[in-house]
Amino acid sequence: MGLFANIFISLIHLVIMAIDILSFFVLAHLLSYKWHYQWLQAFDAIGKPLVEWYSDVTKTVINRLTRKVNSNQALLAWGLLFLAIIRLILTGFFNAFVLSITPMSR
Repeated sequence: MGLFANIFISLIHLVIMAIDILSFFVLAHLLSYKWHYQWLQAFDAIGKPLVEWYSDVTKTVINRLTRKVNSNQALLAWGLLFLAIIRLILTGFFNAFVLSITPMSR
């Protein structure tokens, strides 16, 4: 594997990890609405700036598609769905790229 392939694989993997971290904090924020455990509130407090930024981004995207005003929980649920789809696509590209550059044993 060459240098370009290693850099490309590392960047895709880094983006997938960032999506996982963002998904974790969004999920912790959504769960903290229902359950008020101390450890869940701690994760919610840590990820609050990131979740608020992502909520604003999701609100902007959804407002471009429709004029319907959604609650914060609905926006974050849609955002979590978007993150899952993006992660699925990136994981597919990652696996396809890795399989295309590694030699197959016969």
